Amino acid sequence: MRLVLPIVALVVAVFALAMAFVSPGGRQQSQGSDEVARLKVRVSVLERRMTDLQSGLDEVSAQLEDVRAAVASRPQQPPRKTETSSPQPSNTDSPPAAQPPLSDDSLRKIVREEIRRYHEERRRRYVPEDWEKKEFGYLASVIHNTGEKLGLSKEQKRAYFQILKRFYKQVGELWRKVRSEMRDASYSEMSRMVREERKNLLEQARREVESLLTPQQCAKYRELIKKDPYLRHSP
Repeated sequence: MRLVLPIVALVVAVFALAMAFVSPGGRQQSQGSDEVARLKVRVSVLERRMTDLQSGLDEVSAQLEDVRAAVASRPQQPPRKTETSSPQPSNTDSPPAAQPPLSDDSLRKIVREEIRRYHEERRRRYVPEDWEKKEFGYLASVIHNTGEKLGLSKEQKRAYFQILKRFYKQVGELWRKVRSEMRDASYSEMSRMVREERKNLLEQARREVESLLTPQQCAKYRELIKKDPYLRHSP
């Protein structure tokens, strides 16, 4: 948690800087809204990664607690008797001998294996494949991550990319139109004008995404829209 809070602060600062760049007083306003869209995508990706990182850390902590509990529940070896006793008749129904507790090396090996599995899972979830990087560019991470959660095929990912690309192009054109019509307005006034039309574009894009999905994928997609930091504001 101590690690997550500074990252959140950094993301907020980056987002504020990006907003300053697109404000009427900023000197870089002429760079266009396409760069703004890219910045928003990257901020959303960072937010989602922080959420998943916190969930992953909680999962690892829970697994470590399970390991500790399993070690603590193992029966201890009974102490050896020092006095000599007469031999007892063998009993075939007697319980098996208690297992010795895990050594420190064995416990470390279990923990290392769990950490390795955790990092492999995160890499599989977040790192786009080479063909995705080549075809999807700066949207590769978004498409790969959403594709992993929904179980998208290659063709579904390609169609999803076209929808995203078209959506961000439409949003960029909308911003250019509002800026040209409201040259003297503040950023908050322009944003208010853009917000409703952007909502309509978003709903249309989400309908297009759902048309690509199976019923199971569609149900999962609607669940992700409610809790995924990126999908709350994007198709």
